Parts: sequence; C-alpha cells; structure tokens
Amino acid sequence: QRVSPLVATMIATCLNDRDIYIRRRVVYILADMISRETGVRQAEEPARLTVINYLHNLEEGSIYGLLELAVMDPQVEKSLAQLLNACPTAGRYLANILSDWKNPLPIRQQAAYYIGLVGYMEVLPVLERLLDRLQSRQSSQFSMSFASSPARSDEDILPYLRTAIKQMTA
Repeated sequence: QRVSPLVATMIATCLNDRDIYIRRRVVYILADMISRETGVRQAEEPARLTVINYLHNLEEGSIYGLLELAVMDPQVEKSLAQLLNACPTAGRYLANILSDWKNPLPIRQQAAYYIGLVGYMEVLPVLERLLDRLQSRQSSQFSMSFASSPARSDEDILPYLRTAIKQMTA
C-alpha cells in the first residue's frame, strides 16, 4: 500500500466496510500513509496522494461509520483525526450528525469532540446555535417546575459542545 496507488485505493474503499474491525485497521493504515512524521517510513507520493484524494470525497455515511469506530475504540483518536483533517467536507457532515436528534448520543458526542479536535471553524456558528438552544431549553425547563425534566441527551451533550467551542475559540 505504501508504493501502489491501486492497492492504496483498494484499502481506502474498506473504510465503508460493514465490519468495524476492518474499518479500524484501515483507519490506522490510511493515517500512517498520509502522515508526515519524521522517523516513520513514508508512503510513495502517488500512493499518498491517492489516499488523500479518496479522503477528500468521503460522504456523510462514511463519516458516521468513523464515529461508530471512535465510540467503540478510543485508541483510534489520533489516526481518525488525521483522516478527518484530510476531508474538507467532514466538518459539515459532523455538524449534520451532531444536529440530528435521531442519532445515538455517543455518536453525537463524538461528532462534537472531533469538530473541536480538528477545528472546523466553519461549523462554529452551528455549535453556538445548538449550545444556545440547549441551554435555553434547559433553563426554561428549570423555571417551570411543573414541566418534565430536560432530556438526558441534552445534559450529556452540553459539555462536549462547550469543550469544542472553547477549543476553537482559544
């Protein structure tokens, strides 16, 4: 995979594999290929550029699959951040996943985390609006003692939103 663009492409297409363990291995391989760390054997430039080109074209479903992986294995954080950083549309997709209430809470939390970690500045207004909406919903629930308590997911996502906003504004 370090030499052949064809092999690199075949491996990259496995990012969408149904088996999460295959996806995890592929994340490590691809992150290693696009890395420019010193002391590590570098991939040949044609293979590296092939992987970067593939990552530029990731879709929202692929990003969701990567977040599933992040929930399952926190060890992939560094590698996953490298891949997301190579995808220019990942910030928008992460914001969509975060904003969709139908997505499971751990996936939404990971979306907020990676937005802050990679630093997708274009989605900062989305994070701020979501934070304002959740805080106002929470405060209005507290002011009406007869109303049911705010949704648990609201309380659990607020720290992730605050952290992401803080990372991006620092």
